Formats: sequence, C-alpha cells, structure tokens
Amino acid sequence: MIYRYIISIIIIAFSIILMKYDPGNNLQKIITPKYIASNLESVYTDNNISKDELNEIISKLKAEKGVYIEEFRLKSNYDFITNKSYSLYLKRDIPENIKMMIDYEKYNYRVFDFLEIELKKLWEKSDNAPNPDIFEFSGVIIKNNQKKAYIYFKGKLKEITEGLTLGDYTVLKIFNDGVLLYDNYEKNFEVLR
Repeated sequence: MIYRYIISIIIIAFSIILMKYDPGNNLQKIITPKYIASNLESVYTDNNISKDELNEIISKLKAEKGVYIEEFRLKSNYDFITNKSYSLYLKRDIPENIKMMIDYEKYNYRVFDFLEIELKKLWEKSDNAPNPDIFEFSGVIIKNNQKKAYIYFKGKLKEITEGLTLGDYTVLKIFNDGVLLYDNYEKNFEVLR
C-alpha cells in the first residue's frame, strides 16, 4: 500500500515539472545545422578526368556535410600506358541552408588500382604469346638509367623506349631478354624475343 502512495507522489511531482516546463526558452539555445557544400555543381559530368582530379573531387565529397549524393557513376577509360583517364557522372541534392567549403583535406584514393596489370608476371607467362612478323628483336641496353631496346623494322635498326607507339603496337615494357607489346588493333599482347 505504501508503494502506491510513493508512486502517486512521484507521478504528481513529475507532471507538475512537465507543466512548468517552457520549451520556448530552449529554442534560442538550439543551433541550426550548417550544411557544408563544395564548389562542385549539383550535376557534374566529365568524360576525361585524371586520377588527381578524381582524388580531389572525392576528397571534396567526403568533406561535405548534409549533401545527399543521388547518383555517382565512375568508369575507367583503361589503357595500358597511363591508366589515368576516367569518366564521372555525379548528381547531388544540395540543401538550401549551406555554407561553402573553404578548405578540405585531400586524400589519395586508389580507385581502380585492381585493374593494373603486373607486366612482369605477364612476361613470365608469355612463352606462347604471338611474335609480330614485322619486327625482329636485336637487343637491350641501359642508357641514362633508362632501358632502350633495338629492333629491326624493314631491315633498319630502330631504337625504342617504353610507351612508344609503333603503328598499331604500343611498347608496354622492355625486359632484359625481350619486349612486351600490345596490339591496339587485334587487342592482344605480343612478344619480341
């Protein structure tokens, strides 16, 4: 029985406190949230964006507060030479009460690094790779701390370096015992030994 009286007194005291409570005084203490947005457009499209620019955009997006990303499409325009070209489509919903971002911490994201091919492993397994008929391998030298290979093309000795394009062929890597080529027309790897 005594417990009922104690519980009744607590409930009455609690209801008196709630009746005396005025929420209007506390509204002045509430701080409205400030949304922070970067200087990117709400719809951003770029078909040829470098890895550094992509890292900058993603860093800006990470530093934003209160901005809703509706759509984010990223495509790698993969090539074996640079692997630095991307296509980006970004659509964001930016609220009305925003503050422009002044500075942000730039991160170095490793986007699409899993697509990079280890050319050394490819070279080790290239025993059965085709050999182009128009080139003949002559040898490799190191000149100014850079590997250079020599090939015969139509009976003439030519010096080649990594990244060089020879018609449809791109020189991917020069090894001590040969050259790894990529045929852009046939879309396959070829080997000069």
